[in-house]
Amino acid sequence: MWQCSAPGSVMLTGEHAILNGEAALVAAVDKRITVQLTPRTDDKIIIHSERLGEYTTSLSTLKSTPPFEFVLNSLILLKDKINTGLELNILSDFSHQVGLGSSAACTVATLAVISHWQGMTVDLNTLFLQARSIIQTTQGRGSGADAAASIFGGVVHYQMEPLLLEKLPYIPPVVLAYCGYKTSTAQVIERVRAAQQHHPQAYHRWFEQIGRCTQKAKQAIRSQDWALLGAIFTEHQSYQTAMQLSDPTLDHMIKILNAEPNIAGAKISGSGLGDCVMGVGHLSNDISWQVLPVALSTQGLSFLFL
Repeated sequence: MWQCSAPGSVMLTGEHAILNGEAALVAAVDKRITVQLTPRTDDKIIIHSERLGEYTTSLSTLKSTPPFEFVLNSLILLKDKINTGLELNILSDFSHQVGLGSSAACTVATLAVISHWQGMTVDLNTLFLQARSIIQTTQGRGSGADAAASIFGGVVHYQMEPLLLEKLPYIPPVVLAYCGYKTSTAQVIERVRAAQQHHPQAYHRWFEQIGRCTQKAKQAIRSQDWALLGAIFTEHQSYQTAMQLSDPTLDHMIKILNAEPNIAGAKISGSGLGDCVMGVGHLSNDISWQVLPVALSTQGLSFLFL
């Protein structure tokens, strides 16, 4: 059996601006998705997921089918390298319903375990480009930032074009809380795109300001200035609010986090209109909504042969 695992991820800064020429900061978390591969002697492809169920197909009939479209598109991309059937067992430390870049982590781990099985050298930059291509093909649009974190681990300073991938030397202390619901990233991206067409100057200004937040946050992390990072989060959130990416529940959660004495600032983490909020620091009080047992992690992609 071949096995690869990749961490989930969270966006620290740069949401939506990353799709409009700016850089972002994305970080790996300590919850992972593992893909185990066992070769078969026929041409059957069998996928088992403890969270999503079972799916069976064959090498000759591969096609993208929900909810396994990211895995199947990974198999389609590498089909010419596969000469026999296989079984994939997908194990996850976290629910896909809370975000955390589950689709990207699964894509990265699937691509890597197939390449590892076939004896191909796994170049991380090439793997990233493959994963980003699959993510963009599958969901229509996407930055690939979550794939960068899943591959390299830690905090990654990432820009789409020209391609920039830089792993930062430190990870900040953060608290992550889930609001209880999620709007799909593709839907939120489309909503922002439509609003941008009606108010191009305002959105251009907000994207630039978010880009500046990313650059300031990068320096704050390099100097381990968590108070400054919190202030940057607060500024960043003001632009996400202006773009109507927040809602009363998220606003309330951010207000509670900001009232905590050991939280330096808070913002939405992710595309918005649901999902998670993130604060810099740690909690000193119990709160009434779901704090995820998640921390940032320096660990990226890992391989194992069993």
